[in-house]
Amino acid sequence: MRLRHINFQVSDVDAAREFFEKFFGLRGTYQREKQIAFFTDETGFEFAVSNLFNSPAPIYSADFHAGSFWAIPVRCVKFMSVRRNLASR
Repeated sequence: MRLRHINFQVSDVDAAREFFEKFFGLRGTYQREKQIAFFTDETGFEFAVSNLFNSPAPIYSADFHAGSFWAIPVRCVKFMSVRRNLASR
């Protein structure tokens, strides 16, 4: 079995799309209004963010995470900076 894609529920599809394109280098391939956006990377992996029913922000558990390998250290530094800023809010 091969995992085809992962979808994260978000409160703001446009902001999430900007974030994943900027900090993860994903390329947007499709977006339907403010409901769902798909991305891909150089390996062909597909990733999506959605808010199909205008739902409030999801509550993820404290230990929820998504792992990645950082090929470009500068991206990692920028991402960690953004993560610290978001956590302090």
